[in-house]
Amino acid sequence: MIYIFTGEINSGKTNSLLKWSKEKPYIFGILTPKNEKRERYFLDLNSGITFKMEANEFDVNTISVGPYLFKKESFDLANQILGNTVKKLNKGFLIIDELGKLELLDSGLYKSIIEGISLANKNEAVNLILVIRHSLLNDAINKFKLDKAIVINNTIDLNRTLWTNQNTKQD
Repeated sequence: MIYIFTGEINSGKTNSLLKWSKEKPYIFGILTPKNEKRERYFLDLNSGITFKMEANEFDVNTISVGPYLFKKESFDLANQILGNTVKKLNKGFLIIDELGKLELLDSGLYKSIIEGISLANKNEAVNLILVIRHSLLNDAINKFKLDKAIVINNTIDLNRTLWTNQNTKQD
């Protein structure tokens, strides 16, 4: 099953999923929370490893979108982590935070999103959660053919939907 976790920019999507993921088994993937300096970083949910996402003007190998500058090697590492997870995952949740402007341009975590969608479509024991800001929702649904995905706005609805889907599968 594919879930889209959506909300406005800076509405707490990542922090909600971070808290939610700590309470559940079989959670894998990448979240992009902010540190105390309000800088985004990548967090591998399986290992707990973190690495810097944002670049500065002195970094050489960067990706830019709008006013933001990101470390390309960090996106490469995030894609490697997600790719390795997709190869091994046979049940549980794969979270990819986020499907944003870069991914709509076939950059950033695009490759991992394609692999995650493919895995979730092939294996019903794998649930993919894609974090997508509300303003990009329609573009993302159209580009990645996510019209059958369940759109969720908060973790309460996510838990409710998961409970309903689990009970429906058992019937």
